Order: sequence, then structure tokens, then C-alpha cells
Amino acid sequence: MANKRRRRREIKRNIYSPTREHLRPLGYIGVIAVVISLAFLGIQLNNNISLLVGSSFGGAAVNEQGVSDLPWWNNAWLYRAPVTVKETAAIAHSQYIIEFEIDTSGLISNGKLKSDCSDLRVVNTKGEVLMHDLGIKIKQYDPLLRGCNKQNTLVRIRTDIPANQDNEFLQVYYGNPSTTALTQGDVPYWREKANLPYTTAAERATQYNGQIHIVGGQNAQETHNKYYVYSPDTNTWTAKPTLPARLVRNDLTFASDVLFVMGGQTYDDQRQPTGYNVDDIFNLPLGDTAWNKLDGAKLGIGDQATYFTTVTLNNKIHVLGGPASTPKRPPIFTPKRHQIYDPIAKTWINGAPLVVGTQRPVAAVIENKIYLLQDEGSTQRVYTYDEAADKWVAKSDFVFDKPLNQIMAWGVFGKDKLGVFSIYKNSVYDTKTNSWKELALAPVNIYTNYAGAAVDGKMYLVGGTSQVDIGTQYIYLNTNWEYTLPNWELDVKVLAEQKFSEQIVGSQDTNQTTNQTTNQTSNETTQPSDTSTDTGNIINQTLGGDKSIKCKENEILVGSKCIQKTPGESICGNDKVETSEQCDGISAVACPGLCTTSCGCQYIPDDGVCDKDAGEVGADCDKGTLVWIGALLILLVAGGVFWYFRYYLGLEGFDYESIRAKFMKLIRGGKSSARSLASSSSSGKGASESEIKSYIASTKSMGYSSSQIRSALKRKGWSGAIIDRYLGTA
Repeated sequence: MANKRRRRREIKRNIYSPTREHLRPLGYIGVIAVVISLAFLGIQLNNNISLLVGSSFGGAAVNEQGVSDLPWWNNAWLYRAPVTVKETAAIAHSQYIIEFEIDTSGLISNGKLKSDCSDLRVVNTKGEVLMHDLGIKIKQYDPLLRGCNKQNTLVRIRTDIPANQDNEFLQVYYGNPSTTALTQGDVPYWREKANLPYTTAAERATQYNGQIHIVGGQNAQETHNKYYVYSPDTNTWTAKPTLPARLVRNDLTFASDVLFVMGGQTYDDQRQPTGYNVDDIFNLPLGDTAWNKLDGAKLGIGDQATYFTTVTLNNKIHVLGGPASTPKRPPIFTPKRHQIYDPIAKTWINGAPLVVGTQRPVAAVIENKIYLLQDEGSTQRVYTYDEAADKWVAKSDFVFDKPLNQIMAWGVFGKDKLGVFSIYKNSVYDTKTNSWKELALAPVNIYTNYAGAAVDGKMYLVGGTSQVDIGTQYIYLNTNWEYTLPNWELDVKVLAEQKFSEQIVGSQDTNQTTNQTTNQTSNETTQPSDTSTDTGNIINQTLGGDKSIKCKENEILVGSKCIQKTPGESICGNDKVETSEQCDGISAVACPGLCTTSCGCQYIPDDGVCDKDAGEVGADCDKGTLVWIGALLILLVAGGVFWYFRYYLGLEGFDYESIRAKFMKLIRGGKSSARSLASSSSSGKGASESEIKSYIASTKSMGYSSSQIRSALKRKGWSGAIIDRYLGTA
């Protein structure tokens, strides 16, 4: 009996005495789990650093609700609303337009803004007052849309935006009834830039590497062989090698750093037509000083090589469309043309024809696809070209209100927006949202035959002709008009209103006085009409402490005005939460610092709901992350333990059925326990038949299955044949 107990103790001792080699993988699993935990914890801390210190790595300070903690620009203004700007193209924006909407009608009705919006100021994070415009005019003589006293007043400023800007960028101040309108200019979408050195029309333009290339064209005196390049960064024109021919209505495109000029009508130096350029393709590599002529690379597009469009896709030049039939121009070939030129092989092939024959169709390459606009009678449609299948695929219908051949110029804004420009209408097409938006017309009468191209978020219209009155002679132009697409690659959000208070002043005592004095002095020239009143008096008025303002019975002081109060009616702006209001000014227990101008919470902190669209950060938006971290760690540890026992130690019985059987045996009162099976102290080599049988009998009596015993014996060196023989007879 004593020998039997000693034998069981020896087996158990061996079971719970694994070797260092066996324990090493468990150590690795533990280290990996700790490293991943620390990594996720670091990410979580980084996301919450701004909450701990009240600032963000991306820019200006914000508090835990995402509301500005910047010093107050001028204490004479009672309210401000922070504006965040996120730059998404990773490039510096030089003098770009930022637009956003505010509800000026609500502010005016609540006594927070003057009725003419003359106390509204837009201030940057440096405390500089920026010129701003309210509203928009699509056409020069249109009435002002969305101006002051509108629910969706459009505020527009022009400024520089750093690359990767991603935080508070502007402050909108209001609530100074004693000030007057800011003396300033306007903020137009269109600006006149450096003129082309000569007047011209019917020239062609393309954009490459951030510069605009202009070739050909004519005026009343001559047909040009000029080639100029415009650099928007320096606002300068540079003359380049003259063309080998005088051309109009040709086209040009780049392929592999080489400029190709195709087709066009040729003229002599006396402005007399001499024919059409159907035989030659001119090319000029960047940096070269002389044009090359590709002999034998005939265009092969008929007798009139004009009014077509060229685009480059994967270093192959696509020639699209051609002249339409008119009483003066007989239909000598179809304008559904689509030919593809390979500059390397110097060969032409035919591509899928256009859906509709089009004279100089609008086409551009956007994100490695050709986008084509087609006028199909009552339907105007966007197509894309499937290069692999050589076919045009309908993408969407749209309404331009005018025939598409009225479009004189177009360009790609950045990566995904196509802008189209004509004398009647300008629009931009967003390929991601598949939507159109109308743009403001140019402020001058550029009638027709101008060229254009886009660089980043700006479009440039060059040259063309103008008519003072219908029927008068054309006036040839050399103007260069720049249009800035508002909010190009910018995500702009207006945050909740803040109110000037002693608490805000107290939190900024270190720099409030100096900053305020400096800003008020430096802004004298910018806003000479701004006059400050007694700051303390305004604060007392707003808080109801100024005894000089007496309101009648049933009236309540809102700002500096007495408002008639109807019993049971809530008045937004009186700093009291009433009836259906969530908050009101400084009375914002539900959402401190997040009360909007309509007395509703921008979002409610710590309510268990993450309102990211409203700008919420903090605990409500972090809970999901912690759950995912916990679930990942559980899966990691469980998977590591399973791998250790099942594959590293080779326990063939470490599976669902074996575990379930052992568990059921425990429930039923069996003597088996959830202990790991190990080998006996005997080695498989040289073990006697009685020792093996005794070992098998002992382990079976402890509740281990045959597969578990087989795995343990294999690790001790016994062969599979011997194990099977003794297991079968034991």
C-alpha cells in the first residue's frame, strides 16, 4: 500500500515538474501579451493626452469638450464660436478660401448680434482680424444669397493654411452692440493675376507639375507660334521655345515629361490660313530648347485636325471628338473619333468611339480613369473609360442647363473634382460623391475661345475674346483670372458658442492683459471703426447686474435689450434654462461650454453616446476601444495556451471532446482531475514490460484517456508501435 502511494506521488511530482524547455514558450506568450497590452495602452494614452493637459498635438488648445481655451481676443465682444480646419491634402494652402455657415438670424433674434452683422469678426489664432464676406453671388448682378440675418449665413475668408493643419484655426466673435462695421475689402472667388504677355484667343492650355502651359492662338494681327509657361507660386510667365508652326485650335498634352502638340489649323505670318496640321506631331521634352517633329506619325484623323481633345492615360495619348457639321463646314468625318497614340511605338490604334459625336468634348483623367461628358439630347451624362475592356461606361446623369459645347475650359481640382467653365455657367463635379455644385461666374465678360487649366484647388482662365455689346467686334484679351474653389481639401467645422465670463478671464490671467492690449492696438489700422466700451459694464449687463438698465414687468434682460416675456415661454439668451431648452448661455449644467446659439447642447458629455460628428472626444468615445483591447488579449492568451498544449507539447487529447469528457466525469463524481499528464520517471528506452503496464494502469486509474497517455509516452521516447501494443492489452 505504501509503495502504491509512493508511486502516485512520484507520478504527480513528474507531472508538476516541467523542464525549462517546456516553460519557455509560455514565457514568450506572456511577453507578447504584455507588449501588446502596453502598445494599446500607449495608443489610448496618446489619444487622451489632450484631455489630460488641455491641448492637442495638432494645434491650438482645446478643453475636454473640444472647445477653445485660447485667450479672448477683445473683451468688448461677448461671444465667440471656434472654427476647426483639417487640411487633408498634406500640402500648404497659399491664400485659399475657407467657408462656413452660421445662424445669424438666431443670433440677431436672441440679441447676440447686431441686425446688420456689423459686429461680426473673424480672428485667427494669432489674434489677427481677417477680412470676411457674407453670402454669395453666382452671377455678377445676382442678389446676395445667404447674407446677414439668415439661418445659413455663409461666411468666407481667404488665408494661408499650413499642411496637415488639424485643429482650431479661427474664432468668430460677435456681441458688441457699440461697434460699427469693419472697414475692409471683399473676399472674391475670382482674382486677376499676372497677364499673359500677349493677347490671344483659340489657344490651348494644359497643366503639368503645378504649372500651366499655353501654346498657339491668334489675335487680330497674327497667328501665334508662341509657347509660355505660367507659375502660380510666383505669379510669373516664362517664354519657352517657339513652335515650328503657327497654330490655332490644336491641342496639347504631356506624356512621360514630354509635351506633345497635335493637329490644329496652320497660318502664315500674314494671318492667312494655309491648311491643317495632319501630318506632324510636335514634341518638346522638359528642359529642351528645340522642338522635335515626329515624321511618319501622321495624325490620320481626316482633313480637319481641329476641335478635338487630348488626354494622357498610362502614357498613351487619347484623341477624342472632332469638328461638328455646320452650314459652312460639311460633315467630312464623324466627331465620335477615339484614337490612341503610343509615343514609344509611334503607332495609332482605334479606341471605342464616343457615345455621341462631340466637338471638343470635355474629358479629363481623374484617379487613372478618363471622365467624359456627353450631351445626349435631353440627357447629359458622365462616362468613364474602361481601358481593359475598351468601352465607355455610363456613370451618372446631370443637368448643366446649357449645351456642353458651350464649355470653353475645364480642369481637375486636386485628385477627384472636375471644374467646367463657360460664359453662362460654371460648375464642379465631385467624382467621389457623384454630385455637382454651381460656382460663381467670372466678374468680367470673357465671351469665348479662352484656355484654362487647374492647379490644385485653383482654376486659371487665360486670354479669349470679349464683346462689349452683342454684334460688336471681338476684343482679344490677355487676362489671367484665378478662381479659388472654397474649402478645397479642407474639413471645416464650427464648434459650440463660448460666452465671455470671469471664469474664462481667470483661466487666462497669465497673458490676458498683455494680449488684449496688444491686439486692440495692432488692430487699430485693420478695424478703425471698432470702439470698445466699458468691459465690466457689458459683463454686468449680460449677467443682469447693471442697475442702469431697468426692464418693465414681464420683461427680461437679454444682452443689452429688454425682451417681452410671455408666461411659460422660453427665451433663449437669458442665461436661464426654461421649458424645452437644454441649456442657455452660462446655465449649461447638462453640457458645460457646449451650449449653442439655439439653446441646445452641441452634445452631452458622459451620456454613454459618442457624438463624433458633433466634435465629441473623451470617455464616451473611448469605451469601445477598451472593450476591443480586452477581447484581443483574451483571444491572444487563449490561442497561445491552446498552441502550447496542442502543438508544442503534442497533447493529442487536448481537444473539445476530451475536455468535455473530463468535465462531465468531474460532475458525475469521477476521480479524474484537470491535471496535465506527464511522463513517469522511467525513460522509454530500456523500460521493462511490467513498468510500462504499471504506468498505463496508474494513469488510466487517474482518469486520463488513451490519447493523452499515448502523447505522454511519446514524449518519453517510447515508439508508437510499443505504445499501441501495451495500450491495447492494458
